[in-house]
Amino acid sequence: MSDLDLPIRPRRNRRSEAIRGLVRETRLAPQQLIYPLFLHEDKGDTPLESLPGQTRWGLDGLVREVERAHKLGINAVVLFPKVPEAKKKLHRRRKLEREGTGPERH
Repeated sequence: MSDLDLPIRPRRNRRSEAIRGLVRETRLAPQQLIYPLFLHEDKGDTPLESLPGQTRWGLDGLVREVERAHKLGINAVVLFPKVPEAKKKLHRRRKLEREGTGPERH
């Protein structure tokens, strides 16, 4: 019988929680997360009906939420700004402008 032809799978490395923690393949930490945040130019925060449990943040609320995430160890965010219909082109991309909540492309 070859080493790869085992009738049973040895589990000697996984008997205790401490050993399992040492040999675990995947570990996820807050520093590895990216927090999606939805924002708008209005004042105040509003719940997103289409995404239960999520909020569309005003500037003040956004700053507080980023600070809270940072204290929890989350160091990266991605911003999803609300784009008014009047600022969208027919193919649903934002018109280029100098000021606004989102990044611009040239």
